[in-house]
Amino acid sequence: MVMAQRTSPPFRAEYIGSLRRPDELVQKRLAFDAGSCTREELQECEDRSIKDIVQMQRDVGLKTITDGEFRRRWFFEVFWDSLEGMTFVPQSSKDGEYFAEGSYETIAVRLFNELNVDVYYLEYDRERAGTFELLRFLPPDKFIVLGIITTKSPQLEDPDEMVAKVHEAARNIASGQKRPYEAVLDQIALARSVGLPLAGKDMRNKLHLLIKVSKMIWGT
Repeated sequence: MVMAQRTSPPFRAEYIGSLRRPDELVQKRLAFDAGSCTREELQECEDRSIKDIVQMQRDVGLKTITDGEFRRRWFFEVFWDSLEGMTFVPQSSKDGEYFAEGSYETIAVRLFNELNVDVYYLEYDRERAGTFELLRFLPPDKFIVLGIITTKSPQLEDPDEMVAKVHEAARNIASGQKRPYEAVLDQIALARSVGLPLAGKDMRNKLHLLIKVSKMIWGT
């Protein structure tokens, strides 16, 4: 199925949160914190690392290109207060531990209908998130990004299974909105889950998978 291309974020395939910092940058920041290198030396290392990570994102085909959050210690540093119009709803923290347990079902109605936001990012890479049934409450003027590709393991998900998950999500949205299934697919995008990022080849493979699945569904 080929649908109209999105011309602004979120695109069909998004990478939410930090990218894995190279060891050189990790060690240089530790040296800076210990007072054994200058800020200029740290910045030079950041610049090299950012150049490499930007090129990697271009190579795999991402449309949203970031600096990987390489100049921050954590991706959420001075971040939450700057957001407008979207809601991150992660269940895991930077080290893989949980922010929250349980299904989204208990907060779905208020989440989708009372918050004045345009985009929701929901993790669905673990069973604890519950089913896609709660998506029946999603209004037709809201957009959802499904985090169905996990960062908890380097093992690659089956692309056909990921496509099936998106179709299942779309069917639930369509049942609630009383709209054609094909129409609600336009309200969906994909992302990896939030958590400790994978490194090197594993990271690239996950991003390639993300792009592949989005093209299988939307053709873009």
